[in-house]
Amino acid sequence: MGLNFSPIFFVLYFKRYVNFRIFIVKDNRMKKIKITNEQLVLLSKVITEESNKDAMVKKIKTELSKYYEPSVGVQREGGEYFDKPMILNKVSGEIITDKAVFDYLAYKPAYNGLKEDFLKQVIRDWYGGNLKKTNELTRNVTM
Repeated sequence: MGLNFSPIFFVLYFKRYVNFRIFIVKDNRMKKIKITNEQLVLLSKVITEESNKDAMVKKIKTELSKYYEPSVGVQREGGEYFDKPMILNKVSGEIITDKAVFDYLAYKPAYNGLKEDFLKQVIRDWYGGNLKKTNELTRNVTM
């Protein structure tokens, strides 16, 4: 849409027939623009997004998808072999455990303040393919 506003702005919208009117307050001046229904949907997604949580899940998901890939490894216990969920590192080609990915992300400065349960849930949902369409976790966990 090409709207460049300062970080602090207020949006009010009123439904009028087909068009919507949005009043934006910037630098103590009010600007009025008209938008279509599709533009309102896009704008409301940005506004109603659980900003911090959704943004963090999206950031972690992007990093996981960029550098890692879900895989299955074989582990021997006793005299039997079992399939174990593993993660393939795309850069080195090495197959690692989800614990190793968690440890790497947990000590990365960008994710340092996150709770352990939140980071583990994001990794579980990413591995299970539950974060493909939306950035919503299958279990509600606080950051």
